[in-house]
Amino acid sequence: MPNQPDIAGVVGAFELLREQLEETKARTNDRIAAAAQTADYSDVRELTEKAEGVDGIMTQTDTLMVEFAKVLGQAPDAETPKTPTQPHPSSASSSSIPLVLRNKHCDARAIYDGGSVVVLSGSTLALNERKSLQDIYRVRRRELRRRGELTRVRSGHALTLNTDCRFNSPSGAACFVVGYSANGNKVWTVEGTRKSLGERLSAGHA
Repeated sequence: MPNQPDIAGVVGAFELLREQLEETKARTNDRIAAAAQTADYSDVRELTEKAEGVDGIMTQTDTLMVEFAKVLGQAPDAETPKTPTQPHPSSASSSSIPLVLRNKHCDARAIYDGGSVVVLSGSTLALNERKSLQDIYRVRRRELRRRGELTRVRSGHALTLNTDCRFNSPSGAACFVVGYSANGNKVWTVEGTRKSLGERLSAGHA
């Protein structure tokens, strides 16, 4: 009888990796805040891209841990709440998925493609930023406004995006749009339907 894999050991390795990624992200956010204070926007852009890349790796790490447990017919330990059961991008069709995110504060359109999300020019973003919004998205909004690529609408309660913006995860794009921490798989919906992006990816068909 073949030896059974050490589930606890593998999960522990995943959790250790995630902790290291969180530390990297925290250090990067500190550097972003420092660069923003000195108006070094070239450094801010580079650091923001790095932080978003870490976000994407963290999401993939969480997903891989869940998928690993599923393959072996076991669920992850219930005492690991920071491991969300998010659908893996590979479960979706290779074709891109048009998305929308609408509420009383924003009206955004985007394209999901292989895990990344491009928020399209012409989208309306929420003006107000809540405390839960991470610095990387505050800084990116500020930089776009400085360049004239994110402008305040006449009513003064929203912002208009004048360029396409790519994000490494649906949640990153969602936070950027709504101005607070949000789960992209839940708040983005497939254009023309009532299905969330997460439901679409879980279904595994176009």
